[in-house]
Amino acid sequence: MDHNGYSCERFGTDLTRAAAIVAAPVDPRIAERAFETFRRDFRTGTVLWRCTDRSGDPLSFRLFPPSRVNTLTRAIDAGLLSENHPLAALAASWSQLYGGKTLHSYAFDSDFGLTKTWIYFGSRRPQAEILTAPSVPQPITRRVEEFRERGLHDISFAAIDWRYNTVVLDFDVPGPLSHDSLTALVATTGAAPVPEELAETVIKHISRDHCVALSVDPADGRALDCGFSVMDVPAAGLPPLPARLEAFFADVPTRAQNEFNVLGWSFGQRGPYVKTERQYRGDIRSLLTRWEEHTGDQSAEMWT
Repeated sequence: MDHNGYSCERFGTDLTRAAAIVAAPVDPRIAERAFETFRRDFRTGTVLWRCTDRSGDPLSFRLFPPSRVNTLTRAIDAGLLSENHPLAALAASWSQLYGGKTLHSYAFDSDFGLTKTWIYFGSRRPQAEILTAPSVPQPITRRVEEFRERGLHDISFAAIDWRYNTVVLDFDVPGPLSHDSLTALVATTGAAPVPEELAETVIKHISRDHCVALSVDPADGRALDCGFSVMDVPAAGLPPLPARLEAFFADVPTRAQNEFNVLGWSFGQRGPYVKTERQYRGDIRSLLTRWEEHTGDQSAEMWT
């Protein structure tokens, strides 16, 4: 237990309570295995809760370590991930870009365990550099020019989704979301057009620099889901939300000293749905500032 009384037991209690509040499935062993594998990151890093408005979806939590951590080795050694996973080589390849100064965060689902490894490349890297790296599946590489034509030029994060065997490309897009961009990007997933009233709500709230997250099937390059989100939305600026997300923001436990929220919508094979995040522990603003410094001109730290 650290000086703030934080422990595996405390986190397990918080996870179980949070899952009950939003009626999410939960396996109590998830908290123990996550905490024991990444103990230092829980105590010194930042943790965000994530929830959707869909009934029955798990509650997720994402850990941001303060320094560079080889999450693949840790997860494999702890039995959280198979070393023979077909996307492990891609995760290793992306981790070595830019002189090996990339940084990992990772996410768990309350009913499953380790679901994603997120790789941070630094602010706004050219997407062609990411998507033509070694071990990137050719069906994804072949879409570089198409993404560029759709206004998707830069990437700061990408993720390997271990649960669904997909790849998430998180594009940084300047300025507000336009109706034409919303329509065109959602169409890449094969989803029906966004109803006008919902489209207006999304455009109203994605009103500044934002992220476009494409979940892509590495086997054929198809976009399965397309998400739009903005970070650091004050609670007072959130739109009216479904009851599950109202409970998420009102009652899910937080041990952070300041507020940090993420708001987004996703469309495609698993949508449409609203997705939200809120800070549970740590300070994501100061941590991301450290990350930007690390991926800049400073020397890379050794993996721990």
